[in-house]
Amino acid sequence: MRDGADAPFVAVINQSMADRFFSGQDPIGQTIQILGPKPRQIVGIIPNLRQRALHLPPEPEIYVPHAQFPTGGMFLVVRTNTDRPERAAPALRAAVRSVNRDVPIASIRTGNELIGETMSSRRLNLVLLSVFAALALIVSVVGVYGVLSFTVSRQTTEIGIRMALGAARGDVLVLMIRKGLAPVVLGVACGVAIAFGSTGVLRTWLFGVAPSDPATLIGVVLVLLAASLAAVLGPARRAANVDPLVALKTE
Repeated sequence: MRDGADAPFVAVINQSMADRFFSGQDPIGQTIQILGPKPRQIVGIIPNLRQRALHLPPEPEIYVPHAQFPTGGMFLVVRTNTDRPERAAPALRAAVRSVNRDVPIASIRTGNELIGETMSSRRLNLVLLSVFAALALIVSVVGVYGVLSFTVSRQTTEIGIRMALGAARGDVLVLMIRKGLAPVVLGVACGVAIAFGSTGVLRTWLFGVAPSDPATLIGVVLVLLAASLAAVLGPARRAANVDPLVALKTE
């Protein structure tokens, strides 16, 4: 073998190690003393891989030929062209046995299983956070509905006077929607500002989505406004349908 035990000692490093220890210079051809009795020459640089968890930043890594630094265990990574990779397990076992029947196979696991294990605790936290967020949204919608309903009941006479003086039902409807959504818009603006301010904390909970991701923020804002509008429409329509004569008699 070209990289056998008697060949010159070589190593491949990842981009993170190149950036940290060889900043501003070319690592290729330089030597490092690690994983063996002799210095190793760096012969390549590979892109960063997330070895420990998806949410953790890539760490500096060194790759050496197994023949030059044999260890007790090895990992074989296989890519399949099927959506059920677990079905390939018998064929993989047979392929390994055909090379060496004495090699023990500890386990065969799919990539989705490994990713699921690394993200299980974080997924549970996010599920709980989503449940509490949904409950908070429901409580907010109920609160907006209750406050606006109370406002309509207190301003029935005022609404009747407006309509008696010529205010159209559409004008009353727009007025009540504006009153109901004004605090909601203010709260959403404050929430977006707080989200931008807490990006450092949110970044540790997310993978593949930035804390200030425009699509995510726009989606959250639209959901909040749509839910609040749904809560406002009922009392606003009731206010627009007030009979001016009945409203004035109730005073």
